[in-house]
Amino acid sequence: MNVRLRHNLHATANIVPFAVFSLASTVSAQSKVIDIPSEPTCSKCRILMQPVVEIGKGGDELGSFSYWPSNISRDSRGRYYFALPFAEETAPAVYDANGKYLTTIGGVGEGPGEFRMPMHILIAPGDTIHVFDRTLARHTVVSPSYEYVRSNRIPRRHRTAAILKNGIIALNASVPDAGRIGKYIHLFDPEGAYLGAFTDSIEIHNPATSSTNWQWVLSRSSQGNRFWATRLAFRYQIRLWDDHGRLLKTLQPAAAWYKPYERVIAPAPDRLPISTIYGSWEDESGYLWVIGDVASPNWRRFLARKPKRVEGALVYETIDRQGMYDTVIEVFNPRTNRLVVSQRFPSRTFEYPIGDNLIGGIRETDEGIPYVAVWRVRLVRP
Repeated sequence: MNVRLRHNLHATANIVPFAVFSLASTVSAQSKVIDIPSEPTCSKCRILMQPVVEIGKGGDELGSFSYWPSNISRDSRGRYYFALPFAEETAPAVYDANGKYLTTIGGVGEGPGEFRMPMHILIAPGDTIHVFDRTLARHTVVSPSYEYVRSNRIPRRHRTAAILKNGIIALNASVPDAGRIGKYIHLFDPEGAYLGAFTDSIEIHNPATSSTNWQWVLSRSSQGNRFWATRLAFRYQIRLWDDHGRLLKTLQPAAAWYKPYERVIAPAPDRLPISTIYGSWEDESGYLWVIGDVASPNWRRFLARKPKRVEGALVYETIDRQGMYDTVIEVFNPRTNRLVVSQRFPSRTFEYPIGDNLIGGIRETDEGIPYVAVWRVRLVRP
């Protein structure tokens, strides 16, 4: 694909006085690490997908986009919200249930209700919109009619967030001050006041992995005021936290497709592409779904034939990331801590959990214009 993708990681400002939960120092002793066997409990179950809508494919200049979204959300009215942080400067884009561009929330700027780099968008009950802006280090709340409600400061270097049942917001972020370095979960009360930072253990700072080792994908749990945190890279780990900073359990799937690694290194003919977790969510039955990628059987075909020297190192350019990877979707039962089903799909098909068992993936028209295809997934038992 020729979709332009630009990473822009900013240093985190020291935004608030340091605070930390008193329970954070004891969560490791209280939590359980559970190894999940690779054999599914339902060997005949299947994950079926039904196409729903294609967004940004209509050729409308306003409705098209040239950058990968970092996050897509959907409200109860079927409207889709796109965070496009890798554009130069942008505000959240809104599309209707048929994939037609509707509007942009606010505008580009630094005033109330304005944005520069929205990294993550969440839809709360009642369709209230929460936008997390990396450049402005700000969390903005917008009404369902797109009117500005309020905003509060957040760590600049953040990735994902989850809104718990009681309105508390969990934010995955990295803050390099003395009190919070290595603590990658931050909580805010429903009005935006900072509650504290915690993690189960302090990660040792490693320059080779510092841009990735703090990143987790968060999603709300149906079990009270709890949330799931799934590690983006390095290890396949899923953790369940509560709103007091207590780590309740850690799930470690024994997935043959996910090979642990220590550094994020580009693939080469003798080096397998690494796997990444894109997201997770709970369905209405309480099952936990996880989406990741794995090297496709023919992944070497999608590497450039000759390497280029980049900053003194030889690097093989990836010609087509969609072809280099397959998608893996796994479904877990949190009550039994077992894998229900694991299914592999050809190509890097889906990257965006949207909610309500909807997932999205980047596609490209014959003219090379990117768009997002949305599918509904469901678990089918024999």
